[in-house]
Amino acid sequence: MAVEQQRVIEAGDLTDADRAILDELQEGARTKKYLIDQTGLHRNTVGNRLDVLEAGDVVQSLHDTTALYELVDDPRDDVDQGSVPEDAPVEYVVALETHIEAANEALDNDDPDTVRRHVRAAGDEVGEIRLLDEVERDA
Repeated sequence: MAVEQQRVIEAGDLTDADRAILDELQEGARTKKYLIDQTGLHRNTVGNRLDVLEAGDVVQSLHDTTALYELVDDPRDDVDQGSVPEDAPVEYVVALETHIEAANEALDNDDPDTVRRHVRAAGDEVGEIRLLDEVERDA
């Protein structure tokens, strides 16, 4: 009889920093330095969150010397779809929520560059949703 493994880290357990890191890792394996540069987070924050995410089997280190990490199991993939409109792709809604939260955190930290980056990224997600909607209507 197979034993179902319970997730150690749930989507609700993720911090804003975790979500920013996972967003980058969704694009592929990344070094710790790259994650620091792209997220704008402090190097200690990125290092600590990577340690937590690795302990929770969310990410794994591929190469210790270069600090290369990859996404293994994104807890956001298990988001309850009941609260999301049926016709909205969950990954876009999660990405929008992530960018909005990150922009709000950046506002609180008086970081206009990060706010702009996340607002633009959220706009890109909205554009993708609109494009999908147009394709579905034309089909």
